[in-house]
Amino acid sequence: MTSEGYLGNRIVVVVRAPQPFAEALDKLAPHDRKRIAEAALSNRSYDAMPASDIKVKAVGETMSGPATILPDLIIHREMMVAVATGKQQIQEVDDYYVARKLR
Repeated sequence: MTSEGYLGNRIVVVVRAPQPFAEALDKLAPHDRKRIAEAALSNRSYDAMPASDIKVKAVGETMSGPATILPDLIIHREMMVAVATGKQQIQEVDDYYVARKLR
């Protein structure tokens, strides 16, 4: 579910999703977040500034089971990129890495 709002002079799309989808969306790289925002508002019938980002709000109960494979993979990928680019140390994320690998 999405809606739009303003953050300063930017249009921001508010995305409401259950966990772990909310966490996965929140961890996406800025260019991926912008693409989602633009796609969410692509069917607007009026000319306006393009959306520049998403704001993620977790709603409902946390999902589990096979449906969560996509958000788990996104979270895992972003964590590996953060380690590879020096934004996080492997020791900081090792427990999360092992837990996701087992799942």
